Amino acid sequence: MAPPLSDRLKITAAVLGAIFLAAMDVTAVAPAMPRIIGDLGGGELYAWAFTIYAVLSTTTTPVFGRLADRRGRRPVLLFGIGVFLLGSVACGGAPTMELFLLARGLQGIGAGALLPTAFTIVGDLYDLRARARVQGYLSGVWGVASVLGPLVGGTLVETLGWRWLFYINLPVGLLSAAVIARRYREEGFPRAGAGLDLRGGAYFSCAILLVLLGLELEGALRAGAIAAGVAATVGFVRRERRAPHPLFDLSLFRIPVYRAANLSGFFAGAVLLSLSAFLPVYVMNLRGGSAVLSGLVLTPMSFGWVVASVAGGRLLVRSGYRPIAIPGLLLLSGATFGLSRLGPETPIAIVALLMAGCGLGFGFSFTTFLVAVQEEVGPEKRGEATSAVQFFRQIGGALGVAVLEVVFLARVGEASLLEARPGRVLDAASRDAISGGFREAFLFAALFAAAAVVAGMFAPGGRNPPAGGK
Repeated sequence: MAPPLSDRLKITAAVLGAIFLAAMDVTAVAPAMPRIIGDLGGGELYAWAFTIYAVLSTTTTPVFGRLADRRGRRPVLLFGIGVFLLGSVACGGAPTMELFLLARGLQGIGAGALLPTAFTIVGDLYDLRARARVQGYLSGVWGVASVLGPLVGGTLVETLGWRWLFYINLPVGLLSAAVIARRYREEGFPRAGAGLDLRGGAYFSCAILLVLLGLELEGALRAGAIAAGVAATVGFVRRERRAPHPLFDLSLFRIPVYRAANLSGFFAGAVLLSLSAFLPVYVMNLRGGSAVLSGLVLTPMSFGWVVASVAGGRLLVRSGYRPIAIPGLLLLSGATFGLSRLGPETPIAIVALLMAGCGLGFGFSFTTFLVAVQEEVGPEKRGEATSAVQFFRQIGGALGVAVLEVVFLARVGEASLLEARPGRVLDAASRDAISGGFREAFLFAALFAAAAVVAGMFAPGGRNPPAGGK
């Protein structure tokens, strides 16, 4: 039985707060990373500040998705908020880049529990018509946080310092946890079949980490690490087919929209995290802008995302998912290619327009495919399916940033060009190297976006979203 409307509204507000917490962390940290690298050193570890978060949130997402389906949404969400806040405090107090990365990993584990469970709770609370609208609001909250995050992040870097980017998570997180603990009650848990395939999880974590490590190495070591990662992936798939309680129900991949949504989300996620990671480098080190300006450049993407998420959620019931998602992906592909053509003298208005186009593309495609997948699988698999959607976006982001860093550093030649320090002035040769590295890296991002379009085209047609579930 659904809780009373007043409780549903309070629970929804708390879920929105939890998503806002995680979203603010990602978007506020991005424009601060060049300055963090400048203070802590470790320019060669730049991409790991994003990938360690993405990898650990990704590899834990299916575990927490399964736990949410078996043990209940409430304990998993509260655990996620708690671990995320612990990681936030550790990030703020980190004295070295290595400890900072460990703390980012702890945040990633918290996000792996927090994000998919929050979206699943909304899937439980509302019917299809209301769910499409509210899921749009949830994605819109991510967009709003994306608007505020870069601005807050840039401002704090220039005033109180980057460490406060993490300390400000505490009040929002604690308030959301208090409301969930008091107001959210669920029935029917625990359910049978609560086992977890930890061996499969170990295979999968090794596969991802080996591939990412291989991208950081050179020559025979790179080939060996990537080959070992591929072997671990094969072992993971074989294990999942035999395990009594697999991390992924591979039979879900027989559903056409599930396949298309996850494959498309993988490539679109690579574009999303790449934008957040490397556009601040373009603004601060190539154009000589401040951390605040690097946040402002990310803001149009956030506005576009908010508009498209809310509009897409409203249009979904009438038009179906394919007429919304595919044009969104096409827009994302074109805008990302435009970013690959930027130079140091490109008018900032052009940059803002392209970023807005990317945001519209993300909003129309991400929200639409998520609601379609949730409806197709029904309530008993909704937590697992939601976590899978998040999983493929995150893992795409982790691999995408790693690939772009390899391309960027191959062009610029030295990791120190990723650092931003107050008063630092780069010579003409360094600026040319950064410009070339940025263009080549974002050309790869444009290829990822094009692949997302192709994958999305395999979704079935039809005017109406699937009618399964509640």
